[in-house]
Amino acid sequence: MKYSRFLFLILPGLLFTSYLYGVSASYNFSGDEMAEFDFFASTGDGVWNQTGGVGEFTSTSGSFTDPVLTWKKYAMPYDTDWTVSLQVTIPTFYDTDPSGVQDSDMGDEFVEVFLGVQFVNMGTEYLATSGLSVSSNNGAAPVRQYVSEFLINNISQFTLTGVTTDITGTVSLDFNSTTKDITFFGGGANLGSFNVGVSGDPDWGMTDSDLFTVGIQGTNNFEAVIAGQPIQVDNLSATGASAIPEPGEIGLCLGFLALGTIGWNRFKGK
Repeated sequence: MKYSRFLFLILPGLLFTSYLYGVSASYNFSGDEMAEFDFFASTGDGVWNQTGGVGEFTSTSGSFTDPVLTWKKYAMPYDTDWTVSLQVTIPTFYDTDPSGVQDSDMGDEFVEVFLGVQFVNMGTEYLATSGLSVSSNNGAAPVRQYVSEFLINNISQFTLTGVTTDITGTVSLDFNSTTKDITFFGGGANLGSFNVGVSGDPDWGMTDSDLFTVGIQGTNNFEAVIAGQPIQVDNLSATGASAIPEPGEIGLCLGFLALGTIGWNRFKGK
């Protein structure tokens, strides 16, 4: 009976803490968006809204903007294999002239949406993304393509692309915790890989206890993303994720562990 009592008291704590690691997670943009994401708008007037079971990115002015939704309930571990994916849609409206891109000869014109993972080390921000883009360079014919990028402090270090006709497709990032490679996918096609470990250029400086933050970013330049033709995202999912408990859950977890300690002490003392 003493042993059974000990298990009853300690196992809830163990089970509660174990759910934080290696979980499968998803969000279909029909729940509590405020509980799921933090919103960051670093430049311009772009916004993210949740409407009719999808996430929608719009930007009324057409000036450069890059709002980000950060998944605050889950992050991706450095010491575990993981995959994170997102369904993205850019309407055909943005493939045409003069309605969509190709209206400007002032520089690169684009509308884009990305799924990315980020890590900040000693003030340096590392970011790996995979997304869908419709872009035009100095008024040239628009190109629709999947784009993957690696950036340091928002400066692109390399870009991988794959031309597509997809209006809707899935973008994903796959991490191998043994080799420390991130592999980028767009529409099911392998766009390439990049190493973030000691053989990477550069090394992100991560340790086994570190986590990648997951974000969804919309960007546009010289092209408004209008409410009638929003860029949309849906079906965010991850395997191998780490759940980030809310403050109240952390307190509950510690309470369970305290009960377990009491049970252990009583078991030893009998």
